[in-house]
Amino acid sequence: VAGWAKRVDCPYALLVMHANLLAGQPDGRPAAWREYLRATRCADVTEVPFRELSEFVWRDPETRALALGFARIGACLNLTDEAAALRYAHLCVEANAREECLRFLTERTERFAGKSNYPLVSLAAFHDDLADRKQAIELLQHAKETDPRSQAWLIQEHFRHLMGAGRFDEAETLL
Repeated sequence: VAGWAKRVDCPYALLVMHANLLAGQPDGRPAAWREYLRATRCADVTEVPFRELSEFVWRDPETRALALGFARIGACLNLTDEAAALRYAHLCVEANAREECLRFLTERTERFAGKSNYPLVSLAAFHDDLADRKQAIELLQHAKETDPRSQAWLIQEHFRHLMGAGRFDEAETLL
């Protein structure tokens, strides 16, 4: 990978791989940062490695705000990527930026209302991460089954939250 990474026409994916390798080496962070930036410059905007950038920058406590920014951009560029939204939510919880994340996830849920239940399940998972299982269950109970593709996931998550709360009779009705 290192040989290819030196080439001017090196593909974006190889630059990210090389940056990941460098990041794992002692004293490799400055070189890894340069490779991530190089990958960012040669990638299409939808291919920019925001996940890798946010994880890389997160390791340094002084740059956590930058990591949150990268994670949010990644979540905004890929509106249908629940993993990106949950990654942003997780970093917000770690950085004590819960209100900002709650606003972001609520707006996503409202934007996709009537189209998909995936953002609603992500919002419920965020509430669960905050130890607010009651709110998570309430959100899932009142969810409209608008998207048949996300209906199974909605039921599965509702079941999981009910079981975790010890509400076994209600969970059994979902089976």
